[in-house]
Amino acid sequence: MELGRYVRPIRARPGFSMAGPVTADLLLAGEGQVKGRLDLTATELRTAPFFRKPAGERARISMDGVFRENSVAAKDWACELGRSLFTLSGDISPDSTRLLVYFDHLDWDDIKRFAPEIGESLARRAMIEGTAMGRISFTSGNKSVGDIVEADIDLHSSTLTI
Repeated sequence: MELGRYVRPIRARPGFSMAGPVTADLLLAGEGQVKGRLDLTATELRTAPFFRKPAGERARISMDGVFRENSVAAKDWACELGRSLFTLSGDISPDSTRLLVYFDHLDWDDIKRFAPEIGESLARRAMIEGTAMGRISFTSGNKSVGDIVEADIDLHSSTLTI
């Protein structure tokens, strides 16, 4: 199976760029089924306008998904990014995205480091430090409604200063 053709939906997303080596241990089955692990620590990733991961920052994914020519279906991908741990499920295509992210451990410093625009926006309203847990759902691609973000975050180990 040629994996490159199944990665096209991710590469086709506007504002997405990836540079550098990826270490992979994958089991490829028919119909685009992929299981395994990716280590993206040495890879630079960007998804405009919000996400930037420089090469050298920890990023690992344990995955089970279906890669099709025009979409990727993620099923409970366990992700490590910096000091944060989360699970990702959803669908990505060139025209739309539907993601549900469950944070087992969200380090607010990771938000500032990997999503600086979001970190700066939060900093204008309040200072948040420490860790949290919860979920965020994100939907894009509906031209009549626009992007939709819903969040339910437990600030159990966070310090919030307004």
